[in-house]
Amino acid sequence: MNILPGPYPLAVVAILGFSAPATTRSLSSTPTHPKQSIPALTLAHMPYGGHDAPALYALNQANGLMRICSLNPAGAFVGGVSQVVCTGKYVYGTLATHIYKRTGPKIMIYQFSTQTNTLKVLWRWKKSDKSRYGDGTGLALTVGDLPVLYGATQSGGAHGSGTVFSFNAVSRVYQVLHTFGAKPRNAVNSVNLNGAVPCQQLAYDGRDIFGETCMGGKFGGGVLFRLNPRSLKYRVLHSFHSYSSRTEQGILLQSVVFQPRGRIVGFIAAGGKFGTGLIYSIQKDGSAYHVIHTFQSRKERVRNPDGMYPVGLVNTTNDGLIGITNSGGKSGMGTVFEVRPNGTGFKALYCAAGTLKHNRGMLPSWIFQYHGEIVVENTMGGKGFNGNLLFVSVGSSGTVKTTTIDF
Repeated sequence: MNILPGPYPLAVVAILGFSAPATTRSLSSTPTHPKQSIPALTLAHMPYGGHDAPALYALNQANGLMRICSLNPAGAFVGGVSQVVCTGKYVYGTLATHIYKRTGPKIMIYQFSTQTNTLKVLWRWKKSDKSRYGDGTGLALTVGDLPVLYGATQSGGAHGSGTVFSFNAVSRVYQVLHTFGAKPRNAVNSVNLNGAVPCQQLAYDGRDIFGETCMGGKFGGGVLFRLNPRSLKYRVLHSFHSYSSRTEQGILLQSVVFQPRGRIVGFIAAGGKFGTGLIYSIQKDGSAYHVIHTFQSRKERVRNPDGMYPVGLVNTTNDGLIGITNSGGKSGMGTVFEVRPNGTGFKALYCAAGTLKHNRGMLPSWIFQYHGEIVVENTMGGKGFNGNLLFVSVGSSGTVKTTTIDF
């Protein structure tokens, strides 16, 4: 069942140094040789519908947004996965190509050099290695102990239910850290207490890896897990109820966020009382789990003004939270919201509005912070209907201001 409507783009997020031609917030389509100077944000974006090849873009405060590299080195692009990460001189990400050909999908980890402006493939998943390494489906990279990156696959491995892995970007050593057990036969009577099929980008706190699965656990709705990449000790912190199962293979959501005093805040995209999502808080040791916000029901013919199906969260400077939904709101195309860690103060800051061809962005897919601003990547909308970046700022009086850059 496809719970989360709409296309699922590439996204987001690495801090990098770039100098670019001076522009206001606009898009330059000319690749420019980058140099280490002005800190910038690097992101990958795929135009809506996948008709054009995805590309890497660089964003900084002084020079706006520019296209720096096409991500179509191996032919027709069909699908891909979210995050890109940066280690200073290089940007790392993943691609999936030729997914409908008889040879199967070509899924790879790539490296983009910010000094030579070149793209190189470091690792490819092979069909013959599927049972050993996983097959790379639903993959997102996370910064680990550099040059080591961490990631998860949603299928493959010994039981076909995915893996957690590490990848050394210098030595190109790929290591499976954890293999998930067999998928449960049904959602209620789960036979896999440790979870199966990871469903979000991993989070790393400098010691342990945290993530969610969308199947398995005590109640069949997936688990929140903790994995030490050195000892390989795996622990289930919480089992979600069966109504929390909310995604299908190939879709990865944004990771949990870390807060002070050992607290983790995460979300369930289609869980909760009404099946439209919830936000939860839990300690890193698995104690003190509680739901801090439940998204309201979707009434027939009436849009949910606060949004439905959360897909991302980030911390704010005052330890608050700002997140996005990819449905609901005035037009049904998603919202940007804020909430305090104790669940109070929930408020929709922005609702996508307008028609499909005339709007300021819709279907938010990823959220991040850049130089104190909240930046949201929208899958659709903008002048060219290829999506845009939405900048959201909240004044001391609570006034919300937004600006956009179209892809």
